[in-house]
Amino acid sequence: MGVGSFKARRSAPRMRVELASSVVAGACRSAIFSVALLIGGGASGEPVRELPPANLPVYELGDTFIYSDGRVETVVSVDGERITWSNNQGLRYTSWRNFILPRLSWDGEATSGKRQVGAPPDALWPLRVGGSLSFRSTATVAQIDDGASDTISNDWKCRVGSAKTVEVAAGTFDTFQVSCDRHARFGAFLQERIWYYAPVLGHYVLRIDNFSRESSRRVETLAVRPGLRALSESARGEVEESFQTALETQLSGSATVWRDGETGMAVRVRPVATFRLSSGAYCRRFVQEINSGGQDRTFAGIACRDATGNWHVPQR
Repeated sequence: MGVGSFKARRSAPRMRVELASSVVAGACRSAIFSVALLIGGGASGEPVRELPPANLPVYELGDTFIYSDGRVETVVSVDGERITWSNNQGLRYTSWRNFILPRLSWDGEATSGKRQVGAPPDALWPLRVGGSLSFRSTATVAQIDDGASDTISNDWKCRVGSAKTVEVAAGTFDTFQVSCDRHARFGAFLQERIWYYAPVLGHYVLRIDNFSRESSRRVETLAVRPGLRALSESARGEVEESFQTALETQLSGSATVWRDGETGMAVRVRPVATFRLSSGAYCRRFVQEINSGGQDRTFAGIACRDATGNWHVPQR
């Protein structure tokens, strides 16, 4: 049972409106999904003097990642180094905890497949500037509609570039820049994928894909939300209420803390910036910190206030 009191919800937010300085750069393409462009920083970021080596990310059941391209991905199974994900676009796939390596298997609306990856699950980790990796992957892909299959082999070359500070919709983070070039079996360049991995979140906050025959794609992480499957359903409801209370009532920099009397888990929510969209909707960046069993995890993101007074991570 959680302890602590939460203030009643109000029809208008009590928090002080503090327009983020980067909001003035760029214009809204739409009421909500311009957020990433509106406050996101440049892809290159600013150099970081030094980052300590980063360990492999930790994912727990129910952890959810929301992206600027409309994807919402949730951890549905953790089996050692293998993580199974499900998203809101009808895809279920399994990958190593090492997100740099391509998916091991997948089932989608159009195709399903399995892939052999010629690299160990922890290849390139701990991340260090200057690290490199080369491997080959071979995938068998089946079409759902007619059952036709094909085998595709790719060669990958990855490297860890300089550490950089990047600003995205979810906040400003010190990151490792990891770049991987994908080539066809006989050498033709197909794709460059660049991740900006934030050790504090244990996930990438920005991914850029440059293709040989397609336009580049940029995807930002809008928010990372915890699964909290160790808690009862009622306790998870209390954590969500404390999240709503913090965004509704706390000034930027102030926190709301929820504690579980049974497990000792502490969940701290701190808004860090406030701004408004051209539609007039309030949005806030937040940091959510969880301490459980002596382990600390940090989550972050952006949430916007709807007409009913509830705060949600913007989604398409």
